[in-house]
Amino acid sequence: MKIKLFNVRGEEASLAEAWGQKNGIEVSLTDQPLTLDTIKEAEGFDGIANAQVGPLDDAIYPVLKEMGIKQIAQRSAGTDMYNMEVASANDIIITNVPSYSPESIAEFTVTIALNLIRKVELIRSNVANHNFSWTLPIRGRVLGDMTVAIIGTGRIGLATARIFKGFGCRVIGYDIYRSDAAKEIFEYVDSVEEAVKQTDVISLHMPPTADSHHLFNKDMFAIMKDDAILMNMARGAFFG
Repeated sequence: MKIKLFNVRGEEASLAEAWGQKNGIEVSLTDQPLTLDTIKEAEGFDGIANAQVGPLDDAIYPVLKEMGIKQIAQRSAGTDMYNMEVASANDIIITNVPSYSPESIAEFTVTIALNLIRKVELIRSNVANHNFSWTLPIRGRVLGDMTVAIIGTGRIGLATARIFKGFGCRVIGYDIYRSDAAKEIFEYVDSVEEAVKQTDVISLHMPPTADSHHLFNKDMFAIMKDDAILMNMARGAFFG
């Protein structure tokens, strides 16, 4: 088997080559993205492993079909950069990485929340300017006294909720698909609106779908608390 890897970062190269040797698979690496200009590099390969970061040109799919390539393995969780209908029409399977270190994202989420609540950047700026005054703008709040809403209660949302719960927060959760494993952590509510209107910190962990596109709009912001913190900790998305 021969696999072509596009968009390879420096630290990936040695790992990919070692994996290929261990499994008896020929791998060929390039740091270039998969485009109509570079697609010729996939000729003669059985599949593609990609790290696509923007929308893939629809014209690429039929070319891959002509080459006999059946699969693009995306080296990340997100797949919204691919046109699934066009891929399917050209008999190409798109796969992804379902989960990798949800704890890392969860810890980063809580880190950002603490930075905002504790006015860390303002304090650092004041200190850099030799301003050591103890004034109202730099005073933070106690995280454990806050109510947190987790919108999207999958692996990452659940890991995030556990950390917030450890600080003593009341944690509210909303998801179209409720998790039995999360019921001991979350107080599930029936709508996003019900979650955000009563919370101090809102953390988004939803996948990008047509249902979640523009979910937070003027009407949603209007029902939030005036001093609420909204953190979009999900990935960016591409919509036509």
